[in-house]
Amino acid sequence: MTTRYQDVRANAASGLRRNGVLIEATRGAKVRAPYFGRVIYADWLQGLGLLLIIGHNGNYMTLYGHAEVLYKSVGDWVAPGDVIASLGDSTVAAPQLYFEIRDGRKAVDPKLWLKATP
Repeated sequence: MTTRYQDVRANAASGLRRNGVLIEATRGAKVRAPYFGRVIYADWLQGLGLLLIIGHNGNYMTLYGHAEVLYKSVGDWVAPGDVIASLGDSTVAAPQLYFEIRDGRKAVDPKLWLKATP
């Protein structure tokens, strides 16, 4: 991860903190759905570029920003492992995935949900 949950955002004069993490990846890397859900947002959003949001059971949402291509549209159902997007260049040197988890309106530390890979 290149930034951690609740890190102060670069160029944020007011001390705004990140509600998610940035994960460095390669250009064109495929982003996969972690769990069953339905796409509730798939469009461009200032600061996050192409953004996809999946609504999951229990009022959870997962957010995926800095995509180059979105493979799903609003209303599409997804299953674990489905390719939902691919990464492109972001505003930094290397492509990065912005990943956020929300429980309703409250941001949740993604570290609690991400599994480390050797």
